[in-house]
Amino acid sequence: MERKPHEALAHRKSGLRAALAAAALAVGIGIAAWTPWNAPISVSDDLSPSEQAARASAFAQAGALQVEEVPQQELATAVAALSLAPKEAAALLEAVQNDREELVYITLWDDVAEDGDVVELSSNGLTISVGIRHAPRRVAVPMPKQGVVFITGIYDGGGGITIAAESDGARVALPYLMTGQRMGIPVRR
Repeated sequence: MERKPHEALAHRKSGLRAALAAAALAVGIGIAAWTPWNAPISVSDDLSPSEQAARASAFAQAGALQVEEVPQQELATAVAALSLAPKEAAALLEAVQNDREELVYITLWDDVAEDGDVVELSSNGLTISVGIRHAPRRVAVPMPKQGVVFITGIYDGGGGITIAAESDGARVALPYLMTGQRMGIPVRR
């Protein structure tokens, strides 16, 4: 059966409308599916003054954080994870192997809002930059001769820098930090 020219045109217009409607529906579904998962989420570490005071008080009461010695079989991996310059990494590894330095793990994480906070850890002349996430991260540092690892706020993802550390298998909230603020963390083995 052959269509007349005006019927063929109407049929093509109908097919075009259906195709456009299907495309619009697909785009709409794609946007709806993407938006809740990929839209920026407002997160920050904003704590009230009383929450900040509670963290500082709990930290003071906790005493020195227990750190663990880096096992001999993990030394090369632990030093490599510090992303030091090759000469600096070799010198640190040599100092540890010759018992002039002891390398220990300190475990840190963001315990409020993972918002991209970055800190520096300093011990015995070595300073390393550490991005803080929700997942606990073991970072190797030289065991400080003075018994204190220094932490400095480098980047605040929003509302302050909130960090927790592990000591004796328990969570210890560190005091609220701001960018540029430096504090000492007493440590023990």
